[in-house]
Amino acid sequence: MSRVLYGADKDTFFSDVMAQRFIPKMKDAAALYRIGYSDSELKSWMINSFQVMSLLTMAKVPSDTYVSFEYRIPHGCNRIDCMLYGRGEDCNNVIHIELKQWGNKTVSEMYSTGVFQVEALTGRHFQPVPHPSQQVANYHQYLTDYVEVFQSQCRLSGLAYCYNYNSIDKPNDLYANHYRTIIDKFPLYSGDQIIELAGRLNKLLYLGQGLQIFNNVQESPLRPSKNLMDAAANMFKGITEFSLLQDQLAASETIFGEVEKTIKDNTKTVIIVKGGPGTGKTVIALHILAQLAQECRYPNCFFTTRSKALRNNLKFKLKDVQVKNNLAGNAGNLIRNIFDFKPYHYHENELDVLLIDEAHRISRSSNHMTDKKYETTYLSQVMSLIYCSKVCVFFIDDNQAITNTEIGTSSMIRDAAEHYAERLVSEKESFLNKLERVKNSLIKLQDKKATLLSQRNTMSPNLFIHALTEIENKIHLKEDEIAKEKATQDVMSIFTGRIRVVDFELKSQFRCNGSDNYLDWLDEALYKSYDKVQTRFDRKEYDFRIFDSPHDLYAAIKALDRPLDQKKQTARLAAGYCWDWKGELTPQGDLKKEVVIGDFQMPWETLRPARSPYREKYASSADTWALEPEGINQIGCVFSIQGLEIDYIGVIIGPDFSYDSTHDCLKAVPGVTHNMNPGDDPDRFVKNIYRVLMSRGKKGCFIYACDPGVADFFERALARK
Repeated sequence: MSRVLYGADKDTFFSDVMAQRFIPKMKDAAALYRIGYSDSELKSWMINSFQVMSLLTMAKVPSDTYVSFEYRIPHGCNRIDCMLYGRGEDCNNVIHIELKQWGNKTVSEMYSTGVFQVEALTGRHFQPVPHPSQQVANYHQYLTDYVEVFQSQCRLSGLAYCYNYNSIDKPNDLYANHYRTIIDKFPLYSGDQIIELAGRLNKLLYLGQGLQIFNNVQESPLRPSKNLMDAAANMFKGITEFSLLQDQLAASETIFGEVEKTIKDNTKTVIIVKGGPGTGKTVIALHILAQLAQECRYPNCFFTTRSKALRNNLKFKLKDVQVKNNLAGNAGNLIRNIFDFKPYHYHENELDVLLIDEAHRISRSSNHMTDKKYETTYLSQVMSLIYCSKVCVFFIDDNQAITNTEIGTSSMIRDAAEHYAERLVSEKESFLNKLERVKNSLIKLQDKKATLLSQRNTMSPNLFIHALTEIENKIHLKEDEIAKEKATQDVMSIFTGRIRVVDFELKSQFRCNGSDNYLDWLDEALYKSYDKVQTRFDRKEYDFRIFDSPHDLYAAIKALDRPLDQKKQTARLAAGYCWDWKGELTPQGDLKKEVVIGDFQMPWETLRPARSPYREKYASSADTWALEPEGINQIGCVFSIQGLEIDYIGVIIGPDFSYDSTHDCLKAVPGVTHNMNPGDDPDRFVKNIYRVLMSRGKKGCFIYACDPGVADFFERALARK
């Protein structure tokens, strides 16, 4: 499958543009590959095509120089504007070009940390975006990382061309001194430098022969996408394996900028970063944490998440990575439990930066998992997190909450931040009112006990003892509750200003092989009726399969799991939480096969280790099931994979999900999913669970559904014209 929307030799390209065939061909290819485009993008394609024509004419390159537009980078949905293919004196050359329409008055210099950024007029607003040379640098890194032909057979060059910009006119912010480092590596050419640029292109392409080079690039094997867990340690060593692109880079630099401003001005900031599966929320958070740890300017910076599996895997990968001049000692200590952050442990604003991943999993209270009375707080968890930190960054997907105890939403976080002072007061008042109600309840119980004692002689001894014991037990419970509440830390606030709230949305995703269409299709299929499923995706681009039996599903997944291969690849089988998970062992000491579908039986992840000789067969714990090679012998659930990603995911859709023939849609079956609480909305949470499971695969997702109607619905949704 072609990775470009348009490709042709120079003469054909010129002819297509002049005969007005260029845009129709681009639109046809976009439709074929399920790529959307706006009117402004169509206009940009047309303008860029004329600019490239002018450039190639001046460069006097031969007719068999090859030109392509909108090259889709591997493992992502970003696209490179233009690429040129041809031979120079010594080697085959590929030149990737970032084309910009910016003028001198529509872009300004912007300070940034670690990368180079500008503020440019994009759409109707000025906003932070990567400097063109920085954008070229990141694309260059991706191409050399993932396309094998660029390792030996082709020389790759990258540059930016801002054809409406003038390198001499004022303002001249694109050429500011602090961009010089990146411009030296990846040149920036302006409209007045077209002769210089044309000369460079002529030198690299003057021997032509572009078609064969283009075909070599198209047919080149792609290296596997990197695994975040494997790359995490290198981030803290200053080795970049994940180049942030476009909105990821903009989000990262927005956060860095807000950190600088907040700490300099001694204020308080909440940043909400919204993004669906695979948009790079965890990558951005770890990138920021590593950068701040390396700079050593802000020692009190932490990454936190409620996902135990994600947290423990990161701690394991980072435990031997030392962080210089940081109070944490090693990088693993910068990964913390979300319930650690509350007023007992930290004063207001004591932390410089707190990065909260999977923020949709925020609880109502910060006292969960706290067995020490004196560590409790009356603040809600979102308020505790904001209270402890100067800059609090919430990475969130509003459609990933999977139980009623997970209440995090972007609107709830924003409301807490915007009404911070009022919420501190109201949550204390609510606590005091609750304490008063408990005290009144205790008084009534004590009065009831006194009345009972006065009636002792009128009751049988057994009845009296039973009634007295029941009342005293209730009194003890109330006294314990009061003692615990009295030990609760009072919150002392000295911050009197208003919290600055910054919103950022990530749209580009890098999971599911970069297929936005698959994720859009999945959302429509899960949450809507059949007639509302409008999105299509190319199954050659993202491998989605439906199996008739769990045996066949498991066989396909097991065949794709290659942990010891030179090209390492991970595949796992997961399921909806519809079977008991007691961690029981068989009499022989093996894990009990608790997931049973007919004659198909497999154990869940490791809750309780098996005894030898079975122990070596399984992952050491549920938290590491997705990454340890032995995990292929077990089935995972949503709690052990949420926040992680693997190459291929096989999903058993359990009996908690069915087909509704009346409304021609999918629906949850109440009472089947384990771990649901009274008051939970099963339809919402079950759909969210399968959305999480079915979006974990970077390369593919395979499914088996216990209800044949569910499988048939997905088949019809795939085939719908």
